Amino acid sequence: MATLYRKYRPQTFAEIAGQEHIKLTLAYEIQAGQTAHAYLFCGPRAIGKTTVARLMAKALNCPNRKKDKADPCNNCTSCSEITESRSMDVAEIDAASHTSVDHVREAIIASSRIAPSGGRYKLFIIDEAHMLSSSAWNALLKTMEEPPAHVIFILCTTEAHKVPPTIISRCQRFDFKKIGVTEIIGKLSRIVREENIKVGPGVLEAIARHASGHMRDAESLLGQVIAMGGKESSAKGKEITLDEAELIIPRSYRNEAAELLEELADKDASQAVGFINRLAENGADLKVFSSEVVDMARRLLLARVSPELGALLRQELGEALEARLDPVIAKFEADTLSSIISRFIRAGREIKDAPLPQLPLELAIIDSCFSKFTSSEPLVTPVAPRPAAAPLRSSVARTRAVPASAPQAAEITKGPAIEPSELSNAWQELLVRVKQHNHSLSFVLRSCQIIGADGSLIRLAFKHKFHHDRLNEPAIRQLVEGLLEEIMGRRVALATLLDPNLVLVENTTPSVEATAPAAASVADAAVSAASIDSSVIDNLLKTFGGKVVG
Repeated sequence: MATLYRKYRPQTFAEIAGQEHIKLTLAYEIQAGQTAHAYLFCGPRAIGKTTVARLMAKALNCPNRKKDKADPCNNCTSCSEITESRSMDVAEIDAASHTSVDHVREAIIASSRIAPSGGRYKLFIIDEAHMLSSSAWNALLKTMEEPPAHVIFILCTTEAHKVPPTIISRCQRFDFKKIGVTEIIGKLSRIVREENIKVGPGVLEAIARHASGHMRDAESLLGQVIAMGGKESSAKGKEITLDEAELIIPRSYRNEAAELLEELADKDASQAVGFINRLAENGADLKVFSSEVVDMARRLLLARVSPELGALLRQELGEALEARLDPVIAKFEADTLSSIISRFIRAGREIKDAPLPQLPLELAIIDSCFSKFTSSEPLVTPVAPRPAAAPLRSSVARTRAVPASAPQAAEITKGPAIEPSELSNAWQELLVRVKQHNHSLSFVLRSCQIIGADGSLIRLAFKHKFHHDRLNEPAIRQLVEGLLEEIMGRRVALATLLDPNLVLVENTTPSVEATAPAAASVADAAVSAASIDSSVIDNLLKTFGGKVVG
């Protein structure tokens, strides 16, 4: 018995699912008699490249094709021979098995000089063309550039970038795209009608979604589902239910991902965490689930940024999921979705090594629901230019940027000012204590500059985005602020900025700037030594590696 994808291979251009731009162009060329001597069909696997090549071969050699039509008759001898893969005028060559130059010379170059046996054209369909060797391409180059009038080449490949540019320039290139869920469901519906098979609601959609745009995968999976149900069962009026089909269809968590995003949109952490634990108890693959959440959140983000792009991506989800996600999009801001995506990507990586598989996902949910950053508070503090300062003779490097105000720390700025000596001592103790919790974090903290303090708000500048983003992770920020609070005995907060032009001191130890103009840097502190206790100056210079040079 023939497999479904062979039995229901399209025999006309209308039967091809998707690829409308390609069908229209090729149909026009066939009708007008303006075909090229070489074509390049490229795109993902299992989406119809070889099928279109075969259909084109039939249309060009069919003696009964009407002049105003592009479709072959599918009844003549030529059409039958091509359908059954026994035509002498159509050579299908697997380049993966015939990579050498000798095969190309024998199977293509020598054969191309022989006139077609019955049809008008001799067609060479080279599948997986990118597998040919360099010498084989060089041997084929001249023939493809100036082939005999009766020869047409059709190259099919999934990796067009591996085809030499000299070959591509001699071909008409057509880029095939993945097939949408709607088109796949339409083709599967026709198959089950022809096979007289009854399937329950949602079965075909589940198959189409799992196929991810690959028609042959969908047809193969449908064949497995039909085999499980049996034609006898359908003849007796029994349907193949979704529960039965899911025994065959690899599990997808798109519906579960949509449910989690609904709960995150409502900031319902309790329901979301409970939902994750129920998935874990039921044996769900949480790594696959986290990938589904990332994919779904990405679709929502793109829909939020561009409605047209969102509509295009939602076509792959099916009507049920599309209707479910439409009201969710309006509840999210773009930066919130971006943050959710980052957190769940990180959670997916951490699942394998976590003491509890669901723990990284729970933390990602809590961070998403309770993060201090909201849509009105940027994750990266904008950088404002600093007024030029008078040059000072100091070995301590200075940064030329200051952070913008931090609205989330407005109350902190009202507290008593932090003295430079207090801050420098606290920072050194922080560098020691933080190693007990996170050894690599100490390096991050040494890769920044302390550029000032407003009340109890400590301002930090980073040269590298990686270090900046690392400190702004909710758990890391909470750890650092908590340690500083223990050390200094007061509530403190951090405000960060990213300054690519920042110049760090040689030993990467931060410098301290007071908010008052007279204490803009360590050098300023040294210059104004008369107004500051000498022990403070000694402590600062020892801590930050500076020295008084004048």
